[in-house]
Amino acid sequence: MDAGLSEWLRTMETETCQWKQEVSQIETLARNTCRTLGLSGRIELFGSAESGFGIPCSDVDLVLLADGPTLDPLEALKRIQAHLLSHAAFTNITSIFQPRVPLLKFTHLSGIEVDLVVNNHLGVRNTQLLKAYHDCCRQDSPGDALVRTVKEWARRCGLVGTTDGMINSYAWTLLAIYYLQVMEVVPNLQALAVERGLPSWPVEGHETRFCTEALPEDGAKRSEERRVG
Repeated sequence: MDAGLSEWLRTMETETCQWKQEVSQIETLARNTCRTLGLSGRIELFGSAESGFGIPCSDVDLVLLADGPTLDPLEALKRIQAHLLSHAAFTNITSIFQPRVPLLKFTHLSGIEVDLVVNNHLGVRNTQLLKAYHDCCRQDSPGDALVRTVKEWARRCGLVGTTDGMINSYAWTLLAIYYLQVMEVVPNLQALAVERGLPSWPVEGHETRFCTEALPEDGAKRSEERRVG
């Protein structure tokens, strides 16, 4: 491991604490903006800032979830963009208004880049899954550190970014979680949901059910059964 990454590991918790404070400020500003504009929806964090696997340089993903069918995603983002243009806390405000998933990108004065979308319910559900795995990792702190270290390593090596032909940070997180499953640090929450007969939970055409009640002894029990067998 190079010296720079080793130093990052030593200071990770301090830097992450500062990053979380800035993320909280961004979330509050976004919610106040929607309240000021009278938009019929609520702002929520998703992605690494919400799952617990965020690292200090992570972007912030925000979603505006509509309270009803009257909120037009494109019109809402245009109104937010116009408001942010007069707000000193944000710069580099860019709209990517694609027909399927319109997106608003901007940078907070802290330097954190922010992506705002509307009604990304699948992204919210995926974040809930990663949060469940993060909570499992908390039973064994090296698991949480492993995921975040892999993400930082990939970033430093230039291995993150779909526009450059690489995989994104979310995919690196999934790879690290799969390794933790193989090493029996965390259980397979999706498989447990099937084993326990939990009801289907379709979101935007995808099956998203997973178990949120996996007990720490589940993994130990399977390990013991494997040794006995």
